[in-house]
Amino acid sequence: MALDEYQQAHAHLGNSKNILIIAGEQDIEDTYPASIALARVLRQNKKQATLFTPCEIPEHFYFLGDETSPQRTINSTRDLIISVDVSQKSVEQISYDRSDSRLDIHITPSSGIRIEEQDVHISLSKFNYDSIITIGIDDLESLENEFERNASLFYETAIINIDKNPSNERFGEINIIEPSCSSCSEITTILLKKWDENLITKDVATPLLAGIIGATANFQNSRTKPNALHEAAYLMSCEADQQEIIKNLFKTKSFEFLKLWGIAMAKLRYIKDAKLMWIIITKEDFSESGANAKQIPPILTELKNNFSQANLFIIFWENLPGRAGHSSYFGIIHAAYEQQLKPLSEAIRNTLPAAKQEKRGNNIVFTLPSKDASEQEKIISAISSALGENEIS
Repeated sequence: MALDEYQQAHAHLGNSKNILIIAGEQDIEDTYPASIALARVLRQNKKQATLFTPCEIPEHFYFLGDETSPQRTINSTRDLIISVDVSQKSVEQISYDRSDSRLDIHITPSSGIRIEEQDVHISLSKFNYDSIITIGIDDLESLENEFERNASLFYETAIINIDKNPSNERFGEINIIEPSCSSCSEITTILLKKWDENLITKDVATPLLAGIIGATANFQNSRTKPNALHEAAYLMSCEADQQEIIKNLFKTKSFEFLKLWGIAMAKLRYIKDAKLMWIIITKEDFSESGANAKQIPPILTELKNNFSQANLFIIFWENLPGRAGHSSYFGIIHAAYEQQLKPLSEAIRNTLPAAKQEKRGNNIVFTLPSKDASEQEKIISAISSALGENEIS
């Protein structure tokens, strides 16, 4: 009888020794806690587990502990191996000379022996990682530079691909894709339960519950599916610290953030036909609230969690002047569907050719030449048109 995806994952991880876990940038409040839980289980089972995230971790997740602090780059270096056939020819000495631009390795054979070129073979060692787990990543190309720099690692290493998005490209050798789940933390809970329920200790249950609560805005998000409550109840039975989670995720918003949130809500604009919400935050708003641009991502998260009728959110903001006394101007777009990102990026490029863009998960961050309202109106108009031409049902 053929093994299902969960059983295949269990068997593969059981045989793995060094695992790279990659938490996707989109929905980091879900993927990061899930990656912590997996890393703890693997380490409890005497495996080496390394975490990688392409973005900074939200500060309110620091309470989960830093023993699994993620790397911001993937290390896929391999040793260069020089092999000499010594079955018939013995080697007396190995030495090397090193200069600023060159390393010469000398292999001295025993007296009377000659080493020919055909006796020497050069190769690369295997990668340190024998397995990769991706969490919440639609496709490897979304890792951008890290994928390009480490393409051989991804092509030569078995991947377990965990995601809730039905548009996932199923790039793994094992693909656990569950569109019926509200979060990757929920899928990870199911994976571990089916493997061995004894693996889900309090230290594992707490980040998993934190991921489910973070992904569903404490079960208030309209996209929350019934099974999320079932898995959350199970994790609480495993002694997940719900009170600590709630305290850190929902009761630690600063006074400055709340003031900025109130200012933002007063400025919120909505284009119903395009399902687009947008806000302009000025340097005066930052000064009045005492907040700064670090509050932009949390504001965006609050918008996503509280306004499910929109598929697209845009925030324009003006940074406070730097040391040179000049302000800088930015925009961020969050798209509910990844396939919207390409036409949105093209719309920005066509409207503001000089604007710098950076894709971060389902977000595009871009620069603006000034705070001129006409520039912002141009972007809104171009994006509305791009959405109309590339409508997602």
